[in-house]
Amino acid sequence: RCWFQFCGVCALAQEAREVERLIPAGRRRVDYVTFEPYLNYYNPIRILRAARNSNLLAHYATLSHLSSTLVWTLAITIMTMLVLSFIPQFGGFTKGDLCVLVATLCQAFLILWLVHWKFHRFDISLDAVIKYFACGFILVTGLAVCFELCFELVIYLFLILAISVSGITEVQSQDFGSGVAGFGKLGIQSVSNGVGGGHGRYLQDQTEGMIKTFAKEFPAITYVYLFINAFLMAAMVEELAKYFGFQMIEHPDFLSDEQLQEGAEAVEAALENKESEYEDDGSEDAKPDRGCATYEAMGDTVATTVDAAV
Repeated sequence: RCWFQFCGVCALAQEAREVERLIPAGRRRVDYVTFEPYLNYYNPIRILRAARNSNLLAHYATLSHLSSTLVWTLAITIMTMLVLSFIPQFGGFTKGDLCVLVATLCQAFLILWLVHWKFHRFDISLDAVIKYFACGFILVTGLAVCFELCFELVIYLFLILAISVSGITEVQSQDFGSGVAGFGKLGIQSVSNGVGGGHGRYLQDQTEGMIKTFAKEFPAITYVYLFINAFLMAAMVEELAKYFGFQMIEHPDFLSDEQLQEGAEAVEAALENKESEYEDDGSEDAKPDRGCATYEAMGDTVATTVDAAV
């Protein structure tokens, strides 16, 4: 099957759909980037949750490789920005810019501490919070900005069309001479006839002046425009972006026992295939470590690891 292609994003989406169609769900129960199976790190999380353990270091010890990498990446990025803030030659990143970045992150971390760690640390794991935060901060922010710009352009074009139909024109007769701006059928036209050749205004100033004139003469349409701009462009687009950001991440916190068992069986089958390959080659070295292959059997084995970490 084929889908409509628009730049590289649609190609990636089509590949993802093909992967979902060709590969069983159990074999896709792995993290992005690291391809670490969920069961490698989720049972320690279950142990901490069952024991109601509030030790932050214990929760950090149960992070997946992807979450650990994200935490270290953030720390290294902040340290790099700190160093660059003392070197003005590199991009002009100043200490004030660093303070804005740190303040933005601190605000987000404070909300996460109040909402998650203080009241709901056992409802959703620290691993899930890190992944969702990274997805929202890195991916969803750019997605929301892109769609807001597209939405704003469409709304602005409709506003320009309404001004053109209304026949609004603006005449300036101050120090800029006699500047006349109007919307013709072929777009925006401006003429300047000031003394000594005149000093016409910039096209942007003329357009903004027309919008103000249109707002005074047609306040009802202006209110509709402001409502759409606030609640559809800003609120709806941002909320949809957050929703799709949530859908981007699959985490074992939100999977049922049956789905996790399905992932465990897929890991078991993959390990058996690897062992059979080694047996066919006649090599006994470097056999794959089966570890905890089944979902039910992981608890006892991982408990020792968690106790040692604590």
